[in-house]
Amino acid sequence: MGRVLIKNGYVVTVDPQRRVYPDGFVLINGNKIEAVGNSAQMPTRDVARTIDASGMIVIPGLINAHQHFTCSKA
Repeated sequence: MGRVLIKNGYVVTVDPQRRVYPDGFVLINGNKIEAVGNSAQMPTRDVARTIDASGMIVIPGLINAHQHFTCSKA
C-alpha cells in the first residue's frame, strides 16, 4: 500500500508530552506511525497517498476502547 500522509490537520498526540500541532501531519507506513509533526517538517517524497485533513482533528495512536452499539430487534 505504501506510505500514507495525513496533512493539514489539528494533530493531538497521545504521547507522554501531549504534543499538539495545529497545522500538523501524520505519516503512516503500513500499519505503523512513522512520523508526526508540524507542516514545516512534513515529508514530500515517497508518499503513495495523501489525505487532506483540513478542519479535522487527527489523533494518531488513539485506540477507542469504549464504544456504544445499538441493537435493533428484528
